[in-house]
Amino acid sequence: MINLIITSDTIRVSKSKISTQVFSEIYFQIGDICFPDEKWDDFTVIILNWWLKEAHKIQQKNIVHFIFMDGPFYFEFF
Repeated sequence: MINLIITSDTIRVSKSKISTQVFSEIYFQIGDICFPDEKWDDFTVIILNWWLKEAHKIQQKNIVHFIFMDGPFYFEFF
C-alpha cells in the first residue's frame, strides 16, 4: 500500500505582502521506504494543487508527472 503522509503538527504558514505559503512534512511511504525522504518538507498546498491538476490529465495522456517543489524529485503515473 502507498500512503501519502502529511504530518499535521509540522504545518507552518508564511505570510508576505505578496502571498501566503503553507509548508509541512509531505512524503510517500511504501512499507519501510519513504519518498522522497522521511520527514520531507515542502510547499504542501502548492504541490497538492499541482498533483490534482496532473491527476485530471491521467485519461488524456500516457504518462503524467507529479513533482515536488523542493529538489529534483518526482513520480510518474502511466
